[in-house]
Amino acid sequence: MLKGRTWIRAAGLSVAVVAAVVVGVVVPAAPALAIPKDCSLTVVLINAPSALNARGSVYCTRPETYWVETVIYRHDSLGRKVKVAEGETKYNGHQGWGYAHASEPCSDVQTNKNYSARAFLYDARLVYPIEVKDATSSTVRGHC
Repeated sequence: MLKGRTWIRAAGLSVAVVAAVVVGVVVPAAPALAIPKDCSLTVVLINAPSALNARGSVYCTRPETYWVETVIYRHDSLGRKVKVAEGETKYNGHQGWGYAHASEPCSDVQTNKNYSARAFLYDARLVYPIEVKDATSSTVRGHC
C-alpha cells in the first residue's frame, strides 16, 4: 500500500507518462500539421496500346518533403475495388512538379471490367507518412 509521499510520486509519474503518450502519439498524427496541403494533386488514367497507365502529378510552389502514391483499381460487378497496380515516389525538399506512375500490362487488363486510378499525397516529414489529400480519376472500360 502506498503512503504519503510515495503515493504522490506514483501519481505524478503516471500523469507524466500519460502526458508523454498524448504529446508523442496524438500530436504528430494530426493532419493539420501536414505542410504539403498547399500542393496541387491530379491523377490521369490513360489507355495506351501496351498498358493501362496512371500518373499522379503534384505541384508544390515551395520546397516540400512528400510522398506520392498512385494506384490503379479494377471494379468488380458488386462495386468493390481491387488494387491491381501501384507506384510511389518520395521527394525530400522538392519544389515544382513531382510524379508517381502505375501501369497494368494489357495482358492483365480485363475488357469486361471498369478501372479507375487514385493518387495520394502524404506528408513525409515525420516517421510515418500522413495522408494530406487524394484525387480520383474518371472510370474507364478495360481495353488496350
